[in-house]
Amino acid sequence: MISPTYRAGHGMGDLSSRSLAQNLALGSGQYARAMMLPMAPPVAGDLALAYHLILEALRKGCGNEDHMASMMQLTIKTMLVGESSGLKLRPQVFRDAQEGIVRCRRIRSNTGSCDLDLPTYKSLCEVVATFERQLVGAQFYEFMLADEKLKALIARGNKKSGK
Repeated sequence: MISPTYRAGHGMGDLSSRSLAQNLALGSGQYARAMMLPMAPPVAGDLALAYHLILEALRKGCGNEDHMASMMQLTIKTMLVGESSGLKLRPQVFRDAQEGIVRCRRIRSNTGSCDLDLPTYKSLCEVVATFERQLVGAQFYEFMLADEKLKALIARGNKKSGK
């Protein structure tokens, strides 16, 4: 978690104890200033479009395990960015989306196919819409920090499962 001191931009501290995103955000120059800005709307739209397409594939029953994993990662990343940016996903939506994805994965492993049920689809629509709002409203480095946290969560999960 970023300390209030870091967020306010006071003090440099030990560079080795911070993540790449934190070090870049603290730097000076044009790159560091750009990281403090939200994404440009055309870029944000392109990124969000990929998730809209994945969601549509899942809704039509054409999705696969990678699509399910992408939506789970997006749900978690949206929650993480919301914690730091204030553009939050409601906790119930997060739970509904997560439970729906787990349920769909279980059905898929038993039957070989899975169509999203309506409550899961609606929850994931809200996740994608919130993510899209975050892309144009949250600072770019917030996404880098969320990505680092997500990778750490995945690594811990892989370590526990012995992968």
